[in-house]
Amino acid sequence: MIFKISEDLSEPSQIQLNDIDRLLNQRPRKALDFRAPEEAMTEEIQAFSDTFALDS
Repeated sequence: MIFKISEDLSEPSQIQLNDIDRLLNQRPRKALDFRAPEEAMTEEIQAFSDTFALDS
């Protein structure tokens, strides 16, 4: 379920909006070399973590 730009988003439940958000963030993007935004972000965070030694 994807909404049109003109639709009122106060009607669907938060669960429905979260489901839509998840669907959009799992969709591969050409700008990300056909990786999903979630996947690209995870890789960036991992690369950043590998670059710096973090003390625990």
